[in-house]
Amino acid sequence: MSATEIGLSTDMVDRSVRTEFWRDVSSILYDITPVDDGRAQELTGSVQSQPFGSMILGHTTFNRQICRRTPKIIVRSALDFYIVQLVLSGDYRGDFNGVNFHARPGDVFILDLAQVLDSEKEAGARISLVLPRPVLDKCLPGRRLHGLILDRRRATTRLLADYLIGIEKVVGDLAPNEIPAVQESVSVLLASAVEGAGEHRAPLTVSRPMRQRILYYIDSNLGDPLLGPDRVMRRFRVSRSHLYRAFEPDGGVARIIRAKRLDHAYHLLRGSAGGRVSVKEVARRCGISEGTDFAKSFKVRFGLTPSQLRGVAATARSEPQGPFLLHEHLLTEAARNGL
Repeated sequence: MSATEIGLSTDMVDRSVRTEFWRDVSSILYDITPVDDGRAQELTGSVQSQPFGSMILGHTTFNRQICRRTPKIIVRSALDFYIVQLVLSGDYRGDFNGVNFHARPGDVFILDLAQVLDSEKEAGARISLVLPRPVLDKCLPGRRLHGLILDRRRATTRLLADYLIGIEKVVGDLAPNEIPAVQESVSVLLASAVEGAGEHRAPLTVSRPMRQRILYYIDSNLGDPLLGPDRVMRRFRVSRSHLYRAFEPDGGVARIIRAKRLDHAYHLLRGSAGGRVSVKEVARRCGISEGTDFAKSFKVRFGLTPSQLRGVAATARSEPQGPFLLHEHLLTEAARNGL
């Protein structure tokens, strides 16, 4: 895996092949089409990608276009991580797996590449930060982050935006021993911005170390069908009201458990062993009891049913890949086009 910066642009190829070129460059993420406004329109854009540590920093520009991430693309691409994007210019509207979405310049938003979207971009530009899934899942457990917009008017969003712009300016000059601190800082800033995105909330009634122990307990017991708020209350000797308020930003403990079980089921079905066990057995391993509408809940979260995921996964890569697969795709496209 090369760690060199890569830059691609439709200006690098003959005008007659620009639309096809940009669709190929973007194909690992989206199916890209021109906006149907009654006029012939080519697709144009540019992308720069720079790995640093376990993350990738990118800068993209584009003309007006429609972007769709379908279940087929999700499984074929095997990209299982988050992308955090700062909108530099151009509004962005769409449906992020049931979330009505409209981001404006200055906003920061989050894409979960395990979920579908159907969107339209105005001509514009973005700074993108590609993060491994565990980075956000650890500090924001159980959250539905896909399509979450951090409002440009909030102080924490402006601070995060300035930091992303700052990283872009210096990322190529960072020494290897400096990168972990930069990654930790941006993760903390992002978590703070997400936490501050909600309305005024009561202070936590359970300490943060206790909260982390509860989350660890949940992760360690997902396969137990009896795991629920009552079990957690007894294990940690906290009242129902205190437990709820401690996890209110996440929608409560029951919601966290449900989301973690569905995420675990997704990874089991995507993995190499997913085709050798039944959907029913996967649900059992995740502590999902018979009688619950597993397939329906799974489709709400991921945009396809467990059976659909396993079916298309059989012809795709056996394991989800990290952020560097995106960078490698750009290197491959550059080599294929002689750039």
